[in-house]
Amino acid sequence: MAGPLTKEEFYTQHSAFFQQRGFDVQFAGCMFYLFSLGDTDRLEYETKDDFVIYRTNNGQKITEYYQVKHTKDDKKSMTDADGDFWKSIDNWLTPYELSSAEEKKTYFTHAKFVILTNKKPNNYLDTLAGQLREGTIELNAIKEELHKRLDANPDIGYKSTAEKLLKLNDVSMRQFLMKMEITYFEDFIKDMYEHFLDTHFHAVRSDHIVRQLAGDLWTYKQSCSDKFSFSGREFRQKYKSILEEVSRRDDDLTMEGYEEDIPIPDSFADLMLVKQLAMIDAIDTPPTMEDYNLTEYLTKFYQFRNAIQSFEKTQLITPARVTSINKEALDKYNILFRTHQDDIIQKDRHGATLEEEEQKKAGRMTFNAVMDTTLTVSRLNIDRGFSNGWFLSLSNEDKPRVAWHYALYKQYIKNK
Repeated sequence: MAGPLTKEEFYTQHSAFFQQRGFDVQFAGCMFYLFSLGDTDRLEYETKDDFVIYRTNNGQKITEYYQVKHTKDDKKSMTDADGDFWKSIDNWLTPYELSSAEEKKTYFTHAKFVILTNKKPNNYLDTLAGQLREGTIELNAIKEELHKRLDANPDIGYKSTAEKLLKLNDVSMRQFLMKMEITYFEDFIKDMYEHFLDTHFHAVRSDHIVRQLAGDLWTYKQSCSDKFSFSGREFRQKYKSILEEVSRRDDDLTMEGYEEDIPIPDSFADLMLVKQLAMIDAIDTPPTMEDYNLTEYLTKFYQFRNAIQSFEKTQLITPARVTSINKEALDKYNILFRTHQDDIIQKDRHGATLEEEEQKKAGRMTFNAVMDTTLTVSRLNIDRGFSNGWFLSLSNEDKPRVAWHYALYKQYIKNK
């Protein structure tokens, strides 16, 4: 089973869909936050700003204002004189000027001001605001810098906005700069998809789910005029049937999609599974990556290790399923071990001498038979690659539950 698409693959496969729909980056930014909205948080689109989120934090109501500033020039930065930056500042300061004295008391304290942009931040006021938040600069230094730039260039394009900022009293100016930030998006639609992956632990079918959600939300947005508004609970309830696809997965445990080359750690010789294979002469001694057989087994093992992490994140592998698969694997292993090592088991029972070469040969026969086995578990489709990885992992434990050489079988398994 292949994992979810990367954000680049997602956009490559679905870019035509977004273009045909007229889907815009502002709405992608809105969706980014909608995916992880708290149950009681509320997002409103194109009301007081490009979109606004109302949150409650420790009993205090916070209003987050979001301005989306996008450019088709992927090399452009949000510089000191960027008109989009200063326009956003002006859009946030003007309502303050028009507010009542009572409203001004909480306008900055109960707010957050965010510019979402695909322009790389390279802006002195943004940098200074960050230093103010970190406590490495005083407010007076920021005011001096603003005055210096205005004095040096009286005709500077953002003069009126900078003057609005300087007209604020120290308390209000500090509060505003502490709450203002630029958030960089490499690509709004790609990053929206990646955020969905992170939120839902890289669920399979994520690309199809996001595409359907984007299409349905965009259609709804166009039909509801200026009333596009959701709480987190309302969003998840309205699109429950789509979002439930996150937990609907084919019960396939396969190495398909995980066959790429995997780097092998230099410490591979310390692995229990390598020591076991060396004991039965299934690989060269000392172990070397020039040995084709060893390379094959280690590649299978590390591919499986990568895959199992993905399966756990998407909940294809749960503790209950681990127990079920282990039972199936150990039952099959025990049968195959007794089949290929019966002569050695009988000799040991009667106190006869066990020849080392005979034990190695029986161990190789057991190993080959197990590696030729495919696990079958109720309601699960498991392929040979996954089965190999599971058995190799059981043989790699500090106290292995799968052993090939009879001496290790007696040490770790026989009487357990």
